[in-house]
Amino acid sequence: MKVHGKTPGGEGFTLIEVLVVVIVLFIVFAMVMPLDFDPHHKALLIVCENRQKQNLIGFYIWRGDNGDKFPWEASTNVAGTKELSETGLAVPNFKLLAGDAYAATNFICPSDKSRAASVRPDFLCSSNLSYFIALDAATNPANSVLSGDRHLAIDASPVKPGLVIWRVGEKVAWTHELHEATNLVRGVLSFYDGHCESSIGARLNSAFTNQAVALKRLVIP
Repeated sequence: MKVHGKTPGGEGFTLIEVLVVVIVLFIVFAMVMPLDFDPHHKALLIVCENRQKQNLIGFYIWRGDNGDKFPWEASTNVAGTKELSETGLAVPNFKLLAGDAYAATNFICPSDKSRAASVRPDFLCSSNLSYFIALDAATNPANSVLSGDRHLAIDASPVKPGLVIWRVGEKVAWTHELHEATNLVRGVLSFYDGHCESSIGARLNSAFTNQAVALKRLVIP
């Protein structure tokens, strides 16, 4: 039996050949696509992006009220967090956002099963926080990473809470700890220019290597 249509050589495809091609394409699609297109997990990714966006807006509001400096750039003597951040504490930066305008859930990635929202935003601690801070973002503001999901690995080693130094030449990747239900290992980054985006490993590594800095200090909660 022939189906309509001719190959360049003039012979038609058999129905069996067409069915085989369709089945193969279906199998490939089923292997590659289903988890990344799962509506529930895609929704969690969007919620994570929105929460990081809200935090980013909060940091910019604070910056506008405090001499164009982010909390981690301003000394504790002027209500900033510089000295605390440089010891590896991320929480004080987010505590400055805590209040009536910020729900405690803003500081948690919805896929982060090991962290839970604080009962009250002003009671925030590391177990209530999913996002890191990049202390040196302002050194290259055009494309600097400002914050992001905490599940990072540098040269295949998962980062630990505290102050972490990334250096040029080291590969940055996501671990499977957050957003693990998606087919591609991914996470969310916030940038100095005010946008947030989800990224797979290659995009994450490029976000770091494209910055004109020899090293980058990250504060991991």
